[in-house]
Amino acid sequence: MKHVEFEVPLLAVAKGRPRVGKWGVYTPAKTRRFESEFRELAEKCAPEKKFSGPLFVELWFNLPRPKKPKNKDWPISRPDLDNFIKIILDSLIDFWNDDAQVVKLTAGKYYTRFEPSIKVSIQEI
Repeated sequence: MKHVEFEVPLLAVAKGRPRVGKWGVYTPAKTRRFESEFRELAEKCAPEKKFSGPLFVELWFNLPRPKKPKNKDWPISRPDLDNFIKIILDSLIDFWNDDAQVVKLTAGKYYTRFEPSIKVSIQEI
């Protein structure tokens, strides 16, 4: 079984919805920048050969605690966890052929006392 685990020192950004402009549909610049930066850092950990079977993916989003959090223990404010997940799965194209290979997913967002980061674990099952 192949397994990859790594941490990227970035503050997670939520996946922006596609926009419609004069020249058609486009992805917001903030989303494109984050996907590019995350992909560049993550590709150093990519396996030589892409995962080909079903995958179990775990994602941890370590976020800075705001001055006045809505909840002292858990980041229950926006951005939503599902939008964090979408941007990361879309950015991991160097790890698998198709994100449909992800058959099991665990994710969470947490407060950290340290620098913001995103931890990723990918295991072929």
